[in-house]
Amino acid sequence: TLGLGNAYVGIADDVYSLTANPAGLALMKHISGTFDYANLYGLGLLKQSFFGLAVPTQWGTHGFYYQGLNVEFSPFPQKLSESTLGYAYAKAFGPLAIGTAIKYMDLSSDFAEGTATGFGIDLGIRYQLTERISLGGMIRDLYATTSWGTGTRETIPASWRFGAGYRISDRWLASAEWGGVSGDYFSRFRAGTEYWIMRPSYLAQTLGGGSEKANSIFKPSRETYYPIALAVRTGFEKQFTGDKHIFPAIGTTLGFGSVRLDYAYIYARQGLGETNRFSLTYDFTPWEVEQKTEEREKPSEEKPAETQRPATISTLENGIAVLDFANATGNPELGWLELGLADIVSKEVANVGLPVISRSATSGTAGLTGPEILTLAQQVRARYVVRGLFVKNSRGNMVLTARFIDAQTGRTLDFIESEAGESEIFVLGKAIGQGVAAKAGAWFGR
Repeated sequence: TLGLGNAYVGIADDVYSLTANPAGLALMKHISGTFDYANLYGLGLLKQSFFGLAVPTQWGTHGFYYQGLNVEFSPFPQKLSESTLGYAYAKAFGPLAIGTAIKYMDLSSDFAEGTATGFGIDLGIRYQLTERISLGGMIRDLYATTSWGTGTRETIPASWRFGAGYRISDRWLASAEWGGVSGDYFSRFRAGTEYWIMRPSYLAQTLGGGSEKANSIFKPSRETYYPIALAVRTGFEKQFTGDKHIFPAIGTTLGFGSVRLDYAYIYARQGLGETNRFSLTYDFTPWEVEQKTEEREKPSEEKPAETQRPATISTLENGIAVLDFANATGNPELGWLELGLADIVSKEVANVGLPVISRSATSGTAGLTGPEILTLAQQVRARYVVRGLFVKNSRGNMVLTARFIDAQTGRTLDFIESEAGESEIFVLGKAIGQGVAAKAGAWFGR
């Protein structure tokens, strides 16, 4: 975020949302951890570190962080140490995300005041106004106090920031924000831009096994990175109080697989050195998760297959029905993709020699409910059903999901998810189709 001039509140969507805007945690799909270190102003006297972990779940995203600052007053012996432990939680409600963080602060020093402890609350919101525009706001220290060892109690003044982001393209975005503190409501302005020279793409990944994951504790995440990522960013911060300097910043990201190395350079105040900040982030790859309720397993091999099938649909063995993909983008102009994507998937499944129900019998099915899907499967004598959906995420990318449904039980046997830019939608559809074909082949014993 520093490489953007700290103009991040309106586009927050990763583990750094923990302190920049906790609402952004709600947009995360992978468990992510990061470590950050900076020698502030190049003096060797102020050393700052940060560790954060964000865990998306079915009920929202939980985050934990530690932030430390050590100050030495060389050549004097006095030292000061400040530590903050925080917990954050965020939840999305459609395009609106709300997040909050509570933090415990501990300060110790060699000065007469001794030590202090405190408690604080941060509050953040984020709203996806359109496919390209996002808004965000945060109040830091909405309520925060510290108590010194001398008995003195202090209230930390609240600060705020409000900003917006605009996604120019799949690779390029810009952001800006205003910020201030109690009593000085417009004290700083920040702006920045980011461009992905090589953007990590997401490839379809299927899960083995037949257990339903709908009740899993952790939010389903079935994506893998295309290995290489390279981004550059620049920004600035303008202060309207005090010395009124402009502080420019530049930054870069180099990623391979799930690992990212970030670097930011910040031009400091007049008379001080520059700050070089390094961070290492790891996005945990998808993993098998525990069930929060009883796991519904595949029929036991010891039982005759007929005992597992309802009598009314026991003969549904003719093939796979690929339904129209549901348009969840909110943009009716993309409705033509409902048929187009389904046709691509159907073709890929047929190309590997699997029996596919004619698309003429399954068109116009994007809006079917669960019971209606089973009824249709009975009518067209389908053994399995593929139900797809497409939506745009906060990055402006198209995300396709395909569920593989057992027409006998209505169970989701597996699903595949893939993401790419809108211009690559048909390549994405083909990747989904190939993934479905591979999974379908396993279910048909091929």
